[in-house]
Amino acid sequence: KNYPLDKKIKNDQYNCRLAAFYTERGAPVHVKTAAHLAGWEPPGMRIVIGILQALLIAEQGIKYISIALGQVLHLVQDVCAMTVLRELAEEYLHRFGYKDVNIAITAYPYQGEWSKDPDRAAAISAWATIIGVMGNPDWIVVKSIEEAVAAPTKQGAATSIKIAKQLISTLGKQRLPQGAEIKLEEKLLRLEAKAILERVIELGEGDIAIGQVRAVKEGVIDIPFQPWIH
Repeated sequence: KNYPLDKKIKNDQYNCRLAAFYTERGAPVHVKTAAHLAGWEPPGMRIVIGILQALLIAEQGIKYISIALGQVLHLVQDVCAMTVLRELAEEYLHRFGYKDVNIAITAYPYQGEWSKDPDRAAAISAWATIIGVMGNPDWIVVKSIEEAVAAPTKQGAATSIKIAKQLISTLGKQRLPQGAEIKLEEKLLRLEAKAILERVIELGEGDIAIGQVRAVKEGVIDIPFQPWIH
């Protein structure tokens, strides 16, 4: 909780540069970034965090990046967030000159409070999978039905995986219709995310690492219920 952001960024830069070293020599490394924090932040901020991390990763020479977007369990918001994340990630990576980076989007399950009742937890896991399918990500991560109780067992994890596989098969190619509600949500998420991203870039004078540190200090980037004291 006391770890300084500038030190964290510097360590991440080292790790990513090492991964790029392997990539440049014929052993490509796929780096995953998590666009979710305490579990309660709004989708717009999750999009921002994911794109900022992707830019720092690409800066070190990584060519394969997956951005995980933690769900809030609201069908329309989460589906639209995945769409906007993919769109803006490509836009900002191209803007900074990283046009040969392969971006994958990961639907990551809800990070907030899970039920201790295994049947209720199974419902949350199922709903998260449905949202994941509707959002057209490249990856869907599932959590064990024992998420709220203890370290997951192989049986609890297997249950969630079987639920997810069944729903993926059942839903097939069904997706949400592109109606007015979807278009409005995407528009608002796009405006919200770009407003924050542009301010971070401005604060860093084009340097994403410096911009992030200054943005946290000024409250441009902030997260509710975050255990990190800064």
